[in-house]
Amino acid sequence: MALDKKHLEELAQFIREHRNNEGHFEALYNRMLTECEAAQASNYENEYADNLREIIEKQAADYKEKKEKGISTWSEFENVINHFEKTITDALHQS
Repeated sequence: MALDKKHLEELAQFIREHRNNEGHFEALYNRMLTECEAAQASNYENEYADNLREIIEKQAADYKEKKEKGISTWSEFENVINHFEKTITDALHQS
């Protein structure tokens, strides 16, 4: 089952619109969670859901942990967004 190209393009646009402001982390994170849940609930036989889950468990968790400790988090924010965007872009190329 292929991923929906239009959906992925809309998601990529959402990321582009929100990537330049760390204050958008929660909106991006919630979108990532929703996307991961939808991918897991579907019959996708690819790395898409696994990649999203890994971003949530690693990069996003690292960002949230540092944010809670009051440590500067811009590089961690960028890391989360870059991984999220790459996952979407990779899925687009496969769709």
